[in-house]
Amino acid sequence: MSAASACVVWPVAGQKEALVGGLWWHTVLGKDAMRRARKLARQHKAQYMAQDADRPEGVGLLSRRAPGLATGVTHYSAALILASMYPKGVVLACLQLSATQWWVVGIQEGKVLQATDRILDRVEDRDELLHSLVERFGAQALICGDGHEEAQEVFSFEAVLAHRKAAHQLKRVIGPRWQPGSRWPLVMGGAAALTVAARLGWDHIVDGRAPPETPPVAEPVLEQPSPEAVFAAQTWVLPNASWPVLLDAVTALPLWLGGWRFQQARCAPQHRQWSCQVQYERVHAWANNLTFWKEKPTDWRLEWQPMESVVAHVVLNVRLTELDLTRLLTRHDLDTNWISGLQQHQQRWQTVALGPWQPARTDGAGGEVPSVLQRGVSVQAPLQSLAHFPLEQQGAWSWHQLLVTLHPQAQVHARQPLLLAQLKGVSYARL
Repeated sequence: MSAASACVVWPVAGQKEALVGGLWWHTVLGKDAMRRARKLARQHKAQYMAQDADRPEGVGLLSRRAPGLATGVTHYSAALILASMYPKGVVLACLQLSATQWWVVGIQEGKVLQATDRILDRVEDRDELLHSLVERFGAQALICGDGHEEAQEVFSFEAVLAHRKAAHQLKRVIGPRWQPGSRWPLVMGGAAALTVAARLGWDHIVDGRAPPETPPVAEPVLEQPSPEAVFAAQTWVLPNASWPVLLDAVTALPLWLGGWRFQQARCAPQHRQWSCQVQYERVHAWANNLTFWKEKPTDWRLEWQPMESVVAHVVLNVRLTELDLTRLLTRHDLDTNWISGLQQHQQRWQTVALGPWQPARTDGAGGEVPSVLQRGVSVQAPLQSLAHFPLEQQGAWSWHQLLVTLHPQAQVHARQPLLLAQLKGVSYARL
C-alpha cells in the first residue's frame, strides 16, 4: 500500500486536546508488559507511545513527530479509544476523512490489530486492507463507520471523542539516561548541532536562498461534543422496529432437544448485539450429552453442567443502534399516551413497574444531561403478551435484560408450555 499517510491529527475546537490516528501497533507478551512496551518504544526510536493499562499487551508507537502534534496539547489515540468501545468480538472501522482519505482500524477483543490504524489516500488501498481483514475474520467481523458501503453501524469521530479517558493519552517516550556528571553526551550533542547549523548556514549563503518553509497542513477540527451528544454516543438502544424481531428470535428457541427440555433463557445486549444463555435440563432417561449435541444448532456454544444440565450461548441477529435524541418523546407524551396504551392492555401483564423520572447522566464523570430524562421500566408477563407491549415509533428504550423461564407447573409433554418473561430497561424522554 504505497499511498498512505503516516499520521493525522484531529484537534478539538476550543480545547487543548486532539485525536491522533496512524500509529504502528505491536504486541508485547509476558510479565511486566508496561516495561517491555517502553523498551520496545526506545528500540524503534519512537517519540510517543499509546498503551492502556487494562490491556497492556497492545502498544502503539509514533516514530516521528507528526504535523500538528503541538506541545501543550493532550493527544489521544483514536484507535485505542475505539478498542475500549468494543471490548468483545471483532470490529473493522472505516471513517472517511476527506474525498480522498480514509482511516481504517481493526479491533479484536479490545486490542488494536497490527497493520491497521492506517491513514489511506487511495480507495484501492482502503478496499484491499478491509478485504484482507474480512477474509481473515469472516462473518464474525462487524464493519462500522461512514467510509464504506458495507458498514453495518455508523459512528463518527465525535462518538470516539466522547469516550476518551486518560488511559488513551499518548505518552512521551524517554530515551536511555546517562550517568549524572557525564559531559560526553552534551559535548557530542553540542558539536553535532554546531556542525549542522554551520553547514545549513553556508549552503544558504552560497545559493542565496532562504530556508524552505514547511507548508501549513489543513486539518479537520473536531467540535467539543455537548453533554447531549456525549450521552447519545454512550447510549445504545434497541430500535423499536427490531422489538418483534427480538421476540421472534427468543420464541423460536427450541423447547426440546434430544430429550432435554428448555428451562430458561437469560438474554441481554452484549457488544452491541443481543445474545442469550439458554439452560436445558435432561428429562428422559434415554437422553444424554450426545443426543443434545446432535440436535443443537451448529452455531451454539455449549457449557456443560455435570450430568443433568447444559447452558447454550446463543447469539441473536438483533443489533443495537446509537440513541437518536431527535426521536425522543416528551415526558408529557409518555405519561399520557404511552401509559394509556399500557392501561388498555393491563390484563395482559402480571406487573408493570415504572420508576421516577430522573436527569440522565453521562458515563465517566457522570455529568447531568440537562434536556434528557430517564426512568426504569420493569414488566412481568407471559412471553406471548410482550408482543402487545406498546412501543411508540418516536420513543426510545434501552432494554438491559429479558429473562424467559418455563412455568414451574408446566406439564412435561405440554404442546405449548407457558413461558414467563421479565423485561427490564430504561425509558428516555425530553423535558
